[in-house]
Amino acid sequence: SYRMTSFLGRANYNYADRYYLGLSYRTDGSSRLARENRWGSFWSIGVGWNMHKEAFMNSEIFENFKIRGSLGYTGSQSQDAYASIPTYVYTLDRTYTGLLSSQLQGMKNDDLKWQRKMDYNVGFDMNIKRRFSLTFDAYRSITDNTLIDLTLPPSNGFTTLRENAGEVINRGFDIRTSYTILQNVKERSFLTVNLNISRNKNKLAKLSD
Repeated sequence: SYRMTSFLGRANYNYADRYYLGLSYRTDGSSRLARENRWGSFWSIGVGWNMHKEAFMNSEIFENFKIRGSLGYTGSQSQDAYASIPTYVYTLDRTYTGLLSSQLQGMKNDDLKWQRKMDYNVGFDMNIKRRFSLTFDAYRSITDNTLIDLTLPPSNGFTTLRENAGEVINRGFDIRTSYTILQNVKERSFLTVNLNISRNKNKLAKLSD
């Protein structure tokens, strides 16, 4: 079993249905981590611009044209509820001087921290005459304090230990398009073609010795 306590705050601002600003801040406390590293703080900021609302845009052509961008942290923790504390198992079939014995089942790791990921994203959404739509996103994410099962010499009594080690970088883009070839609103009949293109490059930037 494990417990979490979280606090979240958000603020949003919209000016003339054209310009958007969003801010968020979150802090989480988890029993899966040692007392010194129990709390993780994460934030994000996002902006948007409804360009189709501007006077210089042709509203008869562009039903929607929004440019947006965001950056912020997210976090994750070890899936093992007791990865940071020592755990013991008591067995009846093993005794010591006739008394109940205990055996170390898991090593402690007081230094275990939250895994963090910093995301950068820019993109736009476009819809032309309710027939053609295009969504584009370019992103870059950096994951540090990466959680892995670190291999140990068997002479330790354990073969792995949960550890923060390394940094991973992902970057790429997503393109999603659709075009309505035929549409009959009265008969609710439509023929639409969709095309999606994605690319992602994953790089292991750092790794523990």
